[in-house]
Amino acid sequence: FCVDLKRSTAYYLLDKLCRDGYVQEEVEREGNRPERKVYRITPIGEVRFQELLRENLSSYEPPFYAEDIGIIFEHQLAPAESVRLLQARRTAILAHRERMETLRSNLPPSHTAVIEHHLLHLDAELAWVDHLIAARTAHMALAER
Repeated sequence: FCVDLKRSTAYYLLDKLCRDGYVQEEVEREGNRPERKVYRITPIGEVRFQELLRENLSSYEPPFYAEDIGIIFEHQLAPAESVRLLQARRTAILAHRERMETLRSNLPPSHTAVIEHHLLHLDAELAWVDHLIAARTAHMALAER
């Protein structure tokens, strides 16, 4: 829910962390189960983790919204189609918000702040889309007069 990380990317990153000395890989086997790799952070990895954690918590990167490009070119569509598409976006946002609410009830308390962060952004996105829909609808009503 926090990051879009594919399994292959995770293993690539773990291998790189091993090469850089930040984590240590061990192969374990329990009973008749297949072997599995277990990764443990090294002392130098812990130092680097603490540095990165502090950097992450103290910095801010403004988000960029890929969907905004559609708003820039929205005038290329008929107003009614634009409103219909924005309503579809609103439905998608609500569905995602519902999934986040479900996640919040199933995750440990340590993750609550992250979910609340996502929910606040989703609420802002909903308010913005509602504003766009209302403005476009009002504009269409004026044009019909």
